[in-house]
Amino acid sequence: MQYQPQIPRKIRLLMMICALVFLPSCLTGKTKVVYVDKDSKPMRIAKKCKTQVWVKDASGADVKSDNDVEIPEGWYALPPPSQPKEPAK
Repeated sequence: MQYQPQIPRKIRLLMMICALVFLPSCLTGKTKVVYVDKDSKPMRIAKKCKTQVWVKDASGADVKSDNDVEIPEGWYALPPPSQPKEPAK
């Protein structure tokens, strides 16, 4: 019988935790970074997507939708309206 060294219990636990935390991100291989310039122009949606949207309530205030809305390919996304600058005092 050959001697096989045992890995200490704490190290095994640490290795399992690291695998559970980092393995899913390695398998997907996707990282999304989105930057939209405030002064940008309208953009056309290239691929349908589901997301929450801002809508006006009865009083006219902007509220986030409770559910996801499917935005079809070809629709346009507009940048937020620019806010007027306050005059210097």
